[in-house]
Amino acid sequence: MSPRNQLLIINAGGFGRTVMSLARSDSAYNTLWTIKGFLDDRPELGSTAGAVVGSPFTYDVHIGDIFLCAVGSPADRRKYAAPLLAKGAHFISLRTDVNFGERVSVGDGCIFEIRVSVGPDSIIGDFVTIMSTTILGHDVTVGSYVQIGSFVFVGGGAYIGSDVTIH
Repeated sequence: MSPRNQLLIINAGGFGRTVMSLARSDSAYNTLWTIKGFLDDRPELGSTAGAVVGSPFTYDVHIGDIFLCAVGSPADRRKYAAPLLAKGAHFISLRTDVNFGERVSVGDGCIFEIRVSVGPDSIIGDFVTIMSTTILGHDVTVGSYVQIGSFVFVGGGAYIGSDVTIH
């Protein structure tokens, strides 16, 4: 039985290809969805990145399309996701190899790299990217469009606003 949903990854550059590898190791890959390709405006990336199927600014959303925005900068992530959201695009959250405490809330379009730990009662907004081996303590609130780098520790009860980058 083939998956119904087709994943499109915004950004065919380095981080986009990293997210593609991460997505292929997710338990939902080839069961709930498969990878359709990348959305990127840079024609020079087409041959090295794999299947670039269009631009995030002009792509027409099809039934069964799901999306991830693999762009590091929070402002750029917002810019590239906006036209697709306006067309009704559904962004999934990729949670491969993450340790979640109890009662954690995760928004849409989040990407968690490997060995991330999120403490109980934490709230994570939309379009948050948390890089590998990062730890969020208990009761942490993270706004939307946030980038948290690798090897970061955020103590319990911390509040991180929207449109923030932490390294």
